[in-house]
Amino acid sequence: MKRNTDKTYTVSKEIEGTTYLAQFNGVREATRAYTHYKGKEIEFEEYLLANVIVDPPPG
Repeated sequence: MKRNTDKTYTVSKEIEGTTYLAQFNGVREATRAYTHYKGKEIEFEEYLLANVIVDPPPG
């Protein structure tokens, strides 16, 4: 996880040849999301796709 100058945190991961970039509005939000969706993988994935993954854009 990398802290940016605007205090957001980003992390990238390559999955099946596509590099995804996720952005959290701070460590607190990342921790809150992980704790809230613990054990609920489908809901967590939906949350990430709707609110966190910033690149590539959905489509």
